Order: sequence, then structure tokens, then C-alpha cells
Amino acid sequence: MKLTHMTERITFLAKETGIDENYSPVEVETEKFSCWAEVQKLTLREFRNSENIGYRKTTPVFLIAYKQKEEIQPDWRIKWRGKIYEITGLDPDFQKKDLTKVQGRELS
Repeated sequence: MKLTHMTERITFLAKETGIDENYSPVEVETEKFSCWAEVQKLTLREFRNSENIGYRKTTPVFLIAYKQKEEIQPDWRIKWRGKIYEITGLDPDFQKKDLTKVQGRELS
């Protein structure tokens, strides 16, 4: 793991049930925590495949440290550079306990 490559700040968001001013249940999006991440580069194979041009912009793969404040849940969302992404894949490295890959898809 190279910490110098983790130059992007991402925030994990979770939907929780809250109460509005009329004491009615309402769904609220709360920030769970923020962390530093590396956004993986496009591989040569993906770059040469003409069908997927611009694909990584809408479905980035974030590399974050394995150990975080809370365990990441698959129903959470990611806020990065002012856009919201849903989590489409989680791949923690249980062997080395070094990095966790989190794949997202931009919500429109």
C-alpha cells in the first residue's frame, strides 16, 4: 500500500430513519465517515476497448485502507468530488489486510 497514491477524499453515506418536525418517520442520509482513497487507473485493456470509452468516469474503483472506523456496508453510498455513487462491489483483502477495493456507479 502506497499512501502517497491516496490523494482523493471520499465520504461514506448511509440512509437512516429519522423524525421530521411532525414526528413522522423520514429517511435521512447521514455521513458515516471520510477517508483517503486512490482512484484506480484505467487498464490498457479497458482503454483499448472502444465500447467502454469514458466507462471509468461513471464507475470508479476506490482503493482504501483495510482498517476503517466502521465496517463498510454494501447499501451505503459514496460522495466523491460532489457526486454520489452507489456501491456495486466490495473486495476486502483478507489475506494481507492491506487494501479494500470499493467499486461504485454514479447515480444520475
